[in-house]
Amino acid sequence: KYFMEIPAVLQFNVEAPTKRPNVKSGVTTGYITIQNKGMVQNNRCNTNCYELEATYMPAVRDVPLLWNIEDYKCRVTCDLKSMQFPDVVKQEVGFNWDQADKLILDQEEIGPRLNAKSKFKEELAASGMADIPDEYMRICAGVRFLASRVVWDGKYRNIPESASTVIKKKSGSSADVNMMLINVFNDLGLTSYPVYLSTHRNGRLPIHASANAFNTFIVAVDANSKTYFVDGTDPYGAVDVLDPNLCVAKARKIGKKITGSWVDLSNFAQHNTTYSSNINVAADGTMTGDVSTRYLKNSAREMKHDYHNAKDSLGYVQSLQKKYDITIDELKLVGHDQYGEDVKSDMKFHKSGEATDDHIYVNPFVFNPMGESPFKEETRELPVELPCRKNVNYYVDINIPEGYEVEETPKGYEVTLPDRSMTAKMTCKKNEEMVRLTFAYTCKNLLYSEDEYTAVKQVYDMACQKM
Repeated sequence: KYFMEIPAVLQFNVEAPTKRPNVKSGVTTGYITIQNKGMVQNNRCNTNCYELEATYMPAVRDVPLLWNIEDYKCRVTCDLKSMQFPDVVKQEVGFNWDQADKLILDQEEIGPRLNAKSKFKEELAASGMADIPDEYMRICAGVRFLASRVVWDGKYRNIPESASTVIKKKSGSSADVNMMLINVFNDLGLTSYPVYLSTHRNGRLPIHASANAFNTFIVAVDANSKTYFVDGTDPYGAVDVLDPNLCVAKARKIGKKITGSWVDLSNFAQHNTTYSSNINVAADGTMTGDVSTRYLKNSAREMKHDYHNAKDSLGYVQSLQKKYDITIDELKLVGHDQYGEDVKSDMKFHKSGEATDDHIYVNPFVFNPMGESPFKEETRELPVELPCRKNVNYYVDINIPEGYEVEETPKGYEVTLPDRSMTAKMTCKKNEEMVRLTFAYTCKNLLYSEDEYTAVKQVYDMACQKM
């Protein structure tokens, strides 16, 4: 039980977990007697009384696929809104989001710098980048330019240091890098604004306005009659391809020349991968063939991250060989070392199979894009928060060796949620010369409630098991 009595002269915004089925809350009025020091007279003051009662409150356990456990803890928060003392004019303490915008822009390190030129203005002028006719390509050029001079130090901040300090260190926080990126865009004749947000891992924004709720910002750029979003800290991202940690549903675009507005960045959490494979099978079970893969958006971002985290190209090949138990004979990559949303891979491989005197057993999927299911628990008391909407397509052609015929193939299936927001499907066709398999997994939502957990687990588990 929790009881809180607040004198009515102080008005608070009180957020309580009233939607929890095991929590009851209510507000009543009362009064308290205040004895002024040095005075005999007692003053009676009306109060607002908040009473909460909760039953069955087990500890909240952190689980996979949950951004921030603090978002789901049962808690009460109070923000002072106004003060109304006797014989004194009412004083507003709380403010709205427009006022929060002004507080941010009034800071010396932010507002005055938004329209400033960069410390590289002479170098940029000499480069001719400002003359690139396509504004999208100009954005990409600006991001690449800054990335070659300043790197992110891994820290999220919402107030930048001076550009001179950052350039001297050659590294800076998210606020440092993205403010400098805005200045570079100014030099390139592009209009850009900061987009303030609280990252997924930092926790959701409060219901009531607070300039302190944000922990970083990215950059919005107006170009080609639309708005693009970029993050200068991410060496593996691209225009409109953001780290999933930044893809929040509520972010705030602000600026000196615009009215603050909310933008939904969750639309940029996209992860698309397509595999096409052609496999020849020898009588001893050895599989040889090729796999062409196209990585798009966050799939490309992850692939670049994995590649650059390997010691070198050989290290990357060795990591793939170990992960998928194959031998890679040749690997060609396009786009893995460029700023963009698309990476292509062409690989030739061989892999030992399983054969007896008269049978060959083949797993047609050289890669396993589904991996291991993260849903280990049979039940779940918290929602499922996925990093990206996901599309995986896998096409396989298996050429049957001479003298053999197909005895058994994977069974086709389709499993889906009732609203078809998550589906997994496999088909298999065969003739005398070839077996053709297709696998498709689609997930359109980022959030599933605890009530949907069992159905989500069944679809995902099936997709993983069939792989």
